[in-house]
Amino acid sequence: MSDATRKLTFEQAREAIAVKGDGDDRRVHCFLNPGVGVLIGADWDEGQVLDAFREHGAEVAGDAAMKMRHGVAVRARDGAWFFATRDDWTPP
Repeated sequence: MSDATRKLTFEQAREAIAVKGDGDDRRVHCFLNPGVGVLIGADWDEGQVLDAFREHGAEVAGDAAMKMRHGVAVRARDGAWFFATRDDWTPP
C-alpha cells in the first residue's frame, strides 16, 4: 500500500475480488502481511471478506500486491490483508 491511499467503496471492493467455488463454498484468497518480510496466504470465506470490507474499509493495494493479483487491501490491527482480484479488474 502506498502513501497515496485510494479508497474503494464497499461495492467497488466486492466487484473486484476473485471468488472461487460456488453455492455455500465461495472463497477468496488472501495474503496477510503481519510484519516486514512475512507473508501468510489462506482462503477466506467470501462472507468474512465482505465483513472485513464493512468493518475496516478497503483500498487499492500497492504495485507489488497488484502484480500478484491481490489488488484490494484492508488495514487491520494484525497487519494488512491483500485479497485476490479478478484478472480483468482495473482499479478506479
